Amino acid sequence: MNRLLGLFLAFSAPAFAAGAAGGVLVYKVAPQSGAFYAVQAFHLFIPETVHGLHGAVSGEIRLAQGPSPTVGGELSISVASLKSGISARDSQVQSTLDAKRHPDVTFTITGVEPFNVASLDGAGVTVTAHGSLDVAGVSVPLSFPVLAWREGGKRLRLRGVAHTGFRDLKLKAPGVAVILPVMDPISAGADIVADQVP
Repeated sequence: MNRLLGLFLAFSAPAFAAGAAGGVLVYKVAPQSGAFYAVQAFHLFIPETVHGLHGAVSGEIRLAQGPSPTVGGELSISVASLKSGISARDSQVQSTLDAKRHPDVTFTITGVEPFNVASLDGAGVTVTAHGSLDVAGVSVPLSFPVLAWREGGKRLRLRGVAHTGFRDLKLKAPGVAVILPVMDPISAGADIVADQVP
């Protein structure tokens, strides 16, 4: 299931030990960040693409420099902040994701390849992020491409889109009123703006 939503990040302490000698740069996710999802559904038996936008993202990203640089941190998306423009649909999505008990969707990273801190400057670099996605109380493996770059040396930018399915996420596809159950795949992603912590 090398797929899905979004962007959300974190490494174990041992992973940072190798790069600690070169220092760790910490970037806090800024309010300008956002997330989205897109799925195919039927509205009055007519297929359409459903979008959920303006997802609130929180967390931090850590870049450990040194001979063996590593990336880590944790990014979370608020389920309630994703809006499709139809309140009944948004309520069903929140129910499907069990938002009352699990208000956030979170990605924990276990690896990034290839990665070089210097490559973030300029045009940036496309890497593959590997990790696990925690959604509705279930953790599933996830890998997806991410474009990463720095602006002015102090601001980190990340853009990533992944694709998965309800079965992969162990979720039942939602459906409300005249909107029949949505279909796979699910496309999800995030546009991350993170400022370096002094």
